[in-house]
Amino acid sequence: MDEFDDLVNDLQNQVNQKDQADFSPYALSLAQNPYHNMKLDPEPDVYIHEWQGPCGDSVCWYLKIVDNFIQEAYFSTNGCMTAIIASSQTAKMVHHQYIADVRKLTHEQVLHALGKFPEADHHCITLALNSLNLTLNLYCKTL
Repeated sequence: MDEFDDLVNDLQNQVNQKDQADFSPYALSLAQNPYHNMKLDPEPDVYIHEWQGPCGDSVCWYLKIVDNFIQEAYFSTNGCMTAIIASSQTAKMVHHQYIADVRKLTHEQVLHALGKFPEADHHCITLALNSLNLTLNLYCKTL
């Protein structure tokens, strides 16, 4: 078993080194401790929408909105670590914000907040923002 344990440890070290080369420490912290990654129960002022991106991952937003103000912003995803990181950062940026300000949030702002994030995974930021905007559209239709 010692050889097997050594192999597993070596592989884990390689993965950790690759992650540290591709992601900022902050982004990795969001993978370990995502911000508001949970489902909210449906309520009259909770707007829920799930959207699946072209990669097959989906993000579902749970937004508690009162008078155009996002009081709570939670998400769930069936996606990989990068989808969790991108959605988590997006949730942090829209929590306790007015919809008008959230609508101005850009891909570049989320990317900048994350620091280092692999270019091949930038589509996860787009997934988080697109699904967020579709959820906001649901709210706006009720006005």
